[in-house]
Amino acid sequence: MINILINRDCQLSCPYCFVKNGPEDFPRQMSKENFESLTLWLKQTRTPTVGLLGGEPTLHPNFSFFLDLLTQNSVGLVLFTNALYPENLNPIIAQRALNVVVNYNHPSLYGANNLSLLQTNLSRLKELGASFSFSKNFYDPLEDFNYLLEAAERFKVKTIRLDISRPAAPKELGAKVKFNLDLEAQLTSKIIDFMAAAKEHSITTGLDCCARMCLTQKNQKALALLRNPLLRFFGVCRPALDVLTDLSCVYCLPLSDYRLNNLTAFDGEWELLSHFGESVAPLRANRSLGCLGCEKSPSYCQGGCLAYLRP
Repeated sequence: MINILINRDCQLSCPYCFVKNGPEDFPRQMSKENFESLTLWLKQTRTPTVGLLGGEPTLHPNFSFFLDLLTQNSVGLVLFTNALYPENLNPIIAQRALNVVVNYNHPSLYGANNLSLLQTNLSRLKELGASFSFSKNFYDPLEDFNYLLEAAERFKVKTIRLDISRPAAPKELGAKVKFNLDLEAQLTSKIIDFMAAAKEHSITTGLDCCARMCLTQKNQKALALLRNPLLRFFGVCRPALDVLTDLSCVYCLPLSDYRLNNLTAFDGEWELLSHFGESVAPLRANRSLGCLGCEKSPSYCQGGCLAYLRP
C-alpha cells in the first residue's frame, strides 16, 4: 500500500520518531495542487487504497478536503493518526476512512489533557461505528505494555499493528532513540512476549516491518506468533513506498536516500516496487553485517532493516 505523508507536524515528540525530527529536504506540508495531482494519478493507475500519514495528518489545514477528494475519486483510505485531533473531525473520519490506525503510546508520553482527548476520540469513533485498530512502536525493551492490552479491552480493539523503532535517515538526524542491532534483538523479544499476551486476550497482532530470521529461527513458538494472517511475516525488508510532500517517493524514510523525484512518472504501485527492488539489490548482495555470524547464504534471508547496510 502506498503511504502519503501530507505533513511533518505533530503535537507529540515521541522518542522513537524519525519523521518529525528527520530529514528536512522536503516541505513541511503537501500543497493542494500536489495532492490533487497525486489523487488523479491514483485514480488513473487504479490504486485501490492508500495510507494517509504525517507527522500527524489531521493537523494539515486541508485535511478534510483531502479526505473528500480521495472519496470522490474512489480511492480507499487508511488513516494513521495519534487521535489527538479536534472532536469535530470524528464524523468525517468515521465516514471517509476504511480503517483508522491509532498509534497508542504509553500514557507517560501524553500528559493528562492529551490522554483525555485520545480516549474521548476513541469513544466517539466507536459510537460512530468506525473501524479502528491500534498501532504500537516498540523502542524501549523495559517498557510495560499492559496499558495497551487494557486499552484494547476497554475500546474493544481486536487488531494491533506492531513495529520496531528504526534507524533515522540521515544517520545523524532523527529519532532520539539510537537504534542498533542489539536493541533490535531486545525489541524483537519484547514483541514476541506482547504477541503471546495479546493472543490470550483474543487480539490479533502483526509485525509491520521485518525482523531478522536469525533472531527467531530456533524458536518455533516465536515464528508461529509472527506468522499470522494479519500482517504476514517474511523476514525480508520490502519497500514502504512513502510519498513525501513534494511528490517524491522513497523506499522508506530510513532509506530516504533511495528516492524518485516524482512518482507520477511511473505507471503504478507494481512498477514502483520493481524500481526500488532493483535499487537496493546491491545492499542485499553486500550484507556486510554477516547477520551476526549466520552461515546461510545471502539469498536465504536478506532480512532485517536494510538501513543498516546503506553506505
